[in-house]
Amino acid sequence: MAPKFFSKILISILVAGLISAVLPAPALAGSRAETSPIKEHTLKFYLAPALVPDVETAKASLVKYVADMNTILAKNTERRLVFDPQTGIILTSTPPHTDSAPSPLPTEGFEIWVNAAHTDKPASFGGYGGMDISGAGVLAGLNWTRIYDPDTLAGSSIQDYCLQVNILLHELAHVFGAGIGEYYNLSYVTDTTGLEPLLGINLNNPGDVFWSDKPDFKTDPLLRITYSAPRAEYLATVRYSNLTAAILNGDFRNGLPSTDRYSVQVLDENDQPLAGANVKAWNVAGVSPNASELLADVLTDENGRVELEWGGTGYSHNTNNFLRLIKVYRDGVSLAQPRYISIFDADAAKVVFGADPYTVTIKPSPAESAPKPQVAVFT
Repeated sequence: MAPKFFSKILISILVAGLISAVLPAPALAGSRAETSPIKEHTLKFYLAPALVPDVETAKASLVKYVADMNTILAKNTERRLVFDPQTGIILTSTPPHTDSAPSPLPTEGFEIWVNAAHTDKPASFGGYGGMDISGAGVLAGLNWTRIYDPDTLAGSSIQDYCLQVNILLHELAHVFGAGIGEYYNLSYVTDTTGLEPLLGINLNNPGDVFWSDKPDFKTDPLLRITYSAPRAEYLATVRYSNLTAAILNGDFRNGLPSTDRYSVQVLDENDQPLAGANVKAWNVAGVSPNASELLADVLTDENGRVELEWGGTGYSHNTNNFLRLIKVYRDGVSLAQPRYISIFDADAAKVVFGADPYTVTIKPSPAESAPKPQVAVFT
């Protein structure tokens, strides 16, 4: 769709200086946004009249909202939002979307709608990724205190504006099929298996075993909200993870490839396959109290491998079935630090790195740094 001067505004700001400060994407996904055709989506705002006391002011401000969203999208995705302020603001107190649509949903060229109500609460809140029978993706359920002029933010308005934009980016990623089950449900997990060594997950612990090898997720609006002052810092910091970006760049709106099986490779201290190791795998629910269920209790073959079904109950992106905890023993003695894997690890293996099935490699830690059994307690 070609932009029209004064009537159609495509805001596609590439902030090369800011991008260079962020961790690079894997080689497979790297520079894709620079080399692949840009995919445009018309964006429309369906807003409660109370949010728009002056339509001309709203037009000028919402152009900047879309510019900021496109700044983030341009870092590592091919998607851009096209907003016409003359026709893209519709005042309504009624949600415009059906929240249901026949499948398959369109994966290219569909519209993106933003539906926001007004709230008298001190901060904006709410939001979910919806749909319309027309095929539009909807950033729905939003409750905004007001529409800000991003160029004149001060005090608490900076945080509330960053919150609004972060939620828009979060729900936009859901519309394209990313983060189903929610990354943030893996922020804090307690090991309830009762079998030592115990290992929890704590996003705020810099040395956390699960999150320490996923630095690109730390700035993803699907994982958490980034509050920054000034606004330029927010735009410099926030970036979709490699997995989220790959899903946005692809055609996964109707679902990701299923993960039915995965492999566990056990190595000894010399990186040689370890036969006869006892591999135990639990399903761990992503919501408190993190109930666990033993799904597998098997021995590695002569190649030090076991092939496991994902198993569990229900869809693998369901919060209650998207996390596995693996522990390895020999003669009842733990051989290595336990390992969590999530369905998002399996998704990344397929979508970002092209590896299928997903293989988890586990090997003993050096004796001097072997983990000591302890119960993880989060507050």
